[in-house]
Amino acid sequence: MSAFTKIEWADATVNIWTGCAKVSPACKHCYAETNSPVRAMEMRIGEALDVTPSEDGKHRMKMWGANGFRYETANWERELRRLNRRERHMREQFGAEHVRRRVFVNSLSDTFEDWQGPVYRLVDGKPVVVAQSLDNVRARFFQVAEECAELDILLLTKRPKNVKYMAPPHWYIAKWPSHIWMLTTVEDQEHADKRIPDLLKIPAKVRGLSVEPLLGPVDLDPPTCPSCGRHDTVWHEGTPFCKEHGDEMAFGTILDPCSDATQSGVAWVIAGGESGRGARPMHPDWARSVRDQCIAAGVPFFFKQ
Repeated sequence: MSAFTKIEWADATVNIWTGCAKVSPACKHCYAETNSPVRAMEMRIGEALDVTPSEDGKHRMKMWGANGFRYETANWERELRRLNRRERHMREQFGAEHVRRRVFVNSLSDTFEDWQGPVYRLVDGKPVVVAQSLDNVRARFFQVAEECAELDILLLTKRPKNVKYMAPPHWYIAKWPSHIWMLTTVEDQEHADKRIPDLLKIPAKVRGLSVEPLLGPVDLDPPTCPSCGRHDTVWHEGTPFCKEHGDEMAFGTILDPCSDATQSGVAWVIAGGESGRGARPMHPDWARSVRDQCIAAGVPFFFKQ
């Protein structure tokens, strides 16, 4: 948990809990699974509970996977509220010149994971099971997040279909808090086709895509030829043209810079390749294609690595 972060598209990170299960190819080399503080907490809890040692003799209890556990981070409520107070002070001091801070929540987990199993928390330095699912922790987080309206709170999930079941009902019935952004990961065309429709059903004011790690070519908003209705495209200076007829192509409504809940689109796109040991290669043309799609639609595009 940090008031600052190395994640370039956010200003701070706050982890409500840590631990997750892999659900798609993007998860293969998950950085969170090998995160040093995560490993240290696995050792701490494993030693405290005297679990059976592994082959290397270490009493480590894995936080990851369907048979692991989840760990509720200490003092996350206090940290979110502290950041919110700071933002209120900055806004009062600098007014319109102050740029709102973006806080990425749960960089080491997935806010919308349907986890059924032990959730640990340290109480007086000892691990205690505080729940047998994430439901209670998630409900407390939503309440605090709703209060922290001075911040832009970013929620990134690989499970957008779960949002309608897990987000507070009044966010759908009344109004989704404008400061809570929703993003989903689309690492290839298969998962773009699966997850984007679910993302578009979420009535968040700002919706975004993390096309990272980019594992193949992705059409986020396939342009259509007005003459033949096909999607075969060639790009020239950020404009799509029909490969067969040469006509300029027309975009749909998926990519939409309006950032308005009355619109139906995606207003923000992050892309990047994989890094670290065993990183899978990303062809530059895959990233250029996503960039060109965003430029043509007027949607902000951020590229990592």
